[in-house]
Amino acid sequence: MNSKTETIRWRHWAVYLPIYLLHRFIHLLPRSVWSALAKGIGTLCYWLIFSRRKLALKNLDHVYGATKTEKEKRAIAKASFQNFSNSLFEILWARHINAQNYERFIERDPESWRRISEARKKGGVIILLGHIGNAELLAVGAGYQGLPIHYVARSLKNPLLDRLIDGLRCSGSVGVVYAKGALPRLKEILLHNEMIAILLDQRSQPLRGGIIVPFLGQPALTNRHLAELALDTGSSIMHFYPQPLGNTRWRAIYEAPIQYTPTGDREKDVYALTQKCNEALDATIRKYPEMWFWVHDRWRM
Repeated sequence: MNSKTETIRWRHWAVYLPIYLLHRFIHLLPRSVWSALAKGIGTLCYWLIFSRRKLALKNLDHVYGATKTEKEKRAIAKASFQNFSNSLFEILWARHINAQNYERFIERDPESWRRISEARKKGGVIILLGHIGNAELLAVGAGYQGLPIHYVARSLKNPLLDRLIDGLRCSGSVGVVYAKGALPRLKEILLHNEMIAILLDQRSQPLRGGIIVPFLGQPALTNRHLAELALDTGSSIMHFYPQPLGNTRWRAIYEAPIQYTPTGDREKDVYALTQKCNEALDATIRKYPEMWFWVHDRWRM
């Protein structure tokens, strides 16, 4: 083992151990305590991680320009750091959610339940996700709500952390499908009238299916595979986001299926449907800007 590999290995352990210990012992803390701790860590990261704070403010300038003041943009950026920290704490704590108590933390929205029940009767369903609030809650609560979902995830660079997070994602009868080379498997799942969940708000290189489509009003590389899966299988696309209710409680919102009639022109259909998906994410992010992951280099070409 060379010195570079050894250094990476120790870095992986250095990141993994405190998160693992938090995962094991977070249940000993009242929710109000670890929630305040998460907020404090998020605030500290906002001030200490200069490069990410700079990127978040750059992204906010890119999207909002002069329509928001510098003070408003700084407040959104800081809240975004706090939300990311809180989401990590929630994921680690979520192993204590089970079939008996999940409704204390994840509220079922009657209209959303009606929408998704109707969509499932018609065939496969693709759940459109963004890094809005804690999207990982879908993987925790969906199975307990009678919605077994296959969650499409990218492998983390840290294999120790990857295994830990996957174990938490699989709570509630939710399976994980790794994104690399997953298209045949995902198509098969949808053709069996099952559900998959895909994050679409990350930059995707052209060699990995990225096409340039407006996102929050600006050109952005967006993965085309979600649209292709919907077109190839006739599956419905429904946007999900967790609506915050306060005190570590969320309401699971499934919006109405995205409407699109294919023209028969493959490239035109893929572009137009991807654009409709981005527009659904746009609307939620503009409604809850502090909940989105502004530190991601979303508009890099």
